[in-house]
Amino acid sequence: MAEKKAGFLAMHPGATDEDWEWQTQTLHFFDGCQAEDNLRFLRAWANWEVSPSSPRGRELWDECFPKQPRTLLTDARTVWEAAEAAREQQRHAKVVREKANAKRVDRDADKLLRDELFAESWREPVSHGTLAEELLLPDPEVIYRVDRLIPVDGNVTITAQYKTGKTTLVNELVRSLVDNQPFLGQYRVDPEDGRVAIFNYEVAEPMYRRWLRDQQIENPDRVVALHLRGKRLPLTNPQVEDWVVRWLAEREVTVWVVDPFARAYVGCGEENDNSAVGQFLDTLDVIKDRAGVRELILPLHTGRAEQQRGEERARAATRLDDWADVRWLLTRDRNANRFLWANGRDVNVEEQRLTFDQQTRRLAAAGEGTGRSATRDDELDGRIVAVVTAEPGIGFNELHRRLGGDKQAVRAAVNRLVQAGRLRKEVGKNNTHHLHPTTP
Repeated sequence: MAEKKAGFLAMHPGATDEDWEWQTQTLHFFDGCQAEDNLRFLRAWANWEVSPSSPRGRELWDECFPKQPRTLLTDARTVWEAAEAAREQQRHAKVVREKANAKRVDRDADKLLRDELFAESWREPVSHGTLAEELLLPDPEVIYRVDRLIPVDGNVTITAQYKTGKTTLVNELVRSLVDNQPFLGQYRVDPEDGRVAIFNYEVAEPMYRRWLRDQQIENPDRVVALHLRGKRLPLTNPQVEDWVVRWLAEREVTVWVVDPFARAYVGCGEENDNSAVGQFLDTLDVIKDRAGVRELILPLHTGRAEQQRGEERARAATRLDDWADVRWLLTRDRNANRFLWANGRDVNVEEQRLTFDQQTRRLAAAGEGTGRSATRDDELDGRIVAVVTAEPGIGFNELHRRLGGDKQAVRAAVNRLVQAGRLRKEVGKNNTHHLHPTTP
């Protein structure tokens, strides 16, 4: 009996003498049961820690129930497994409850932290009273930062096709703002005191510095660049947001360029998720307001697939286009000509061709109305004049055979050139028309 007691106490750490007495009485009771009373006997196994079919279980059977036949082991195992399954469910439920409680604690802690951070940064919005009182306020003298292209306090997206020179366009804008020079040689700028900040996520630092040097900016002290290629700066993180606000405010930045969206957005969510993109864009607006930034320029990429004129859109969530006050569209044709057009709130600038000076890396606009359709007309006109000059008197059908393409477009171009005095039309035999170059 002493050995059995020692074995019991070893199997059940923390058990007392009273537990042993109870166990002994229980074992004696069940050991004296007849086979027809086996249900009560089998229930004795329900709380045991080992299965009756295990080696240790069979040993315990022989030790504790020498009067009961081993044939009851199979039934005892069934009862024990059912009880063990119930215990496993209880253990699982307990683990689930513990983890759920831990998550509730984490959730409440996160909410408390968010509330604290919000309380630290929140500012009461300015209210102007009734509309009658608000209408008495003077309107600002400056409506556009860049005439007809960037409204004061506006958010501008530059949606650019692959390798069309969006960074070159951004640098051209930066130079115009800090040197107070017409943008693209066409559009007056009205810059505010302060600096232009460029968050460069895409171009290697030495290359970007060289590009800015080539621009020959007269007031480089009014430009600050932060080179972020290969670095993480998730703007939606509260600590990062605070750091960016301090960085911009300390440098008195009034125009902020985040180039491009796709790189700046890394770590903030899935780029086609409107909710996540919306949170990112709201964060940009909050940073602007907190840091005293007036205008924000956000370059974007289009998809690689060719898009129809007027249907160009940014690659990523549609929330991007909805958020912008003004959308600039930078495209190119198959002959590598670049074109720019813009639309938005109080902005509607027709498409125009851009020219590029390789030495200074500067851009200039050819003027509205010089877009893709006009460029195609110019190219066709030049080809027609060249053929007619080389072969004076050529007929229209032969001219079309040489040029190919749409016959109606060629006919319209010929009529346009005749009306402009660049070609002369003569009527020959059988009412045939022959084309001649005009005499210089």
